[in-house]
Amino acid sequence: MATQSNTSSTGHGKIILKPYYVFKRLFTKTSVDGSPVPRPRKERKKFFNKTSKSPAPITPVVPVPVTAPIISAPIIVQNTAEHAAETDSNGIVEPFTPSGTQTTLSRILSTSPEYTQVASTFGIPNAKIMAIFSLEMPSEIKDAHAAHKEEEAGKIQSTPEAVTKRLFHGTKSTCDPNNLIKKGEVCGNVLCGLCGILKVGNKTTSSRCNGGMWFAQHANTSNGYTYPHAGTLLRVMYLVDVVHVTNVAYTVCTNKDHATLPRHLVIYKL
Repeated sequence: MATQSNTSSTGHGKIILKPYYVFKRLFTKTSVDGSPVPRPRKERKKFFNKTSKSPAPITPVVPVPVTAPIISAPIIVQNTAEHAAETDSNGIVEPFTPSGTQTTLSRILSTSPEYTQVASTFGIPNAKIMAIFSLEMPSEIKDAHAAHKEEEAGKIQSTPEAVTKRLFHGTKSTCDPNNLIKKGEVCGNVLCGLCGILKVGNKTTSSRCNGGMWFAQHANTSNGYTYPHAGTLLRVMYLVDVVHVTNVAYTVCTNKDHATLPRHLVIYKL
């Protein structure tokens, strides 16, 4: 219920606000039959001293600052020199085109600056890179991607390079990735993400996300969409050029095949 306020002096120069119902009770009280009667002066003074006591001090509540979640920078995979030398000598080193594909794979040696560049962005703790391949996709895939880049860049009066982001794409491998490393072989299983992308690139028809293809700024995010091979525990991840005109906030989804161009393949294990 709304109240009105009055003020009174304590005799020490202090003004205390008196709500209306307190002020009224200062001069009246309730008789035995329930009717209001004047309050004697002595009672008024006693009642006044009782109700004018200063309230207990209120302890101020100090707000607790809300701290934004800390997103750590990618962790560089620390492959030892012995491990790098072992992987360099394991499998095919010369460029090759697996049967049933038109994609040429070139093994990148650990001594190459290109290897260092790719490995330094591969932010998955405790991962061991077994092989990195650069990919030369079929001409029709490259041409369609280049045309799409030019078109999207023209819409915002920018350059093809400015609208292209290199992102990670984790996928599953139903076949043993070692077959690709050592023999240069791909399987014919349409559900194998490793071999399917090498054959036809990224396709919305193979998407598990309602026709959208997802790519991530950090490899650790894409790692959640990979599956270890049952025998060798190897995983596969692609590094893909994706046409995206705005800045990337962790992930990008596209439903256009020609917006993507696979550039590197990383085979690793945890």
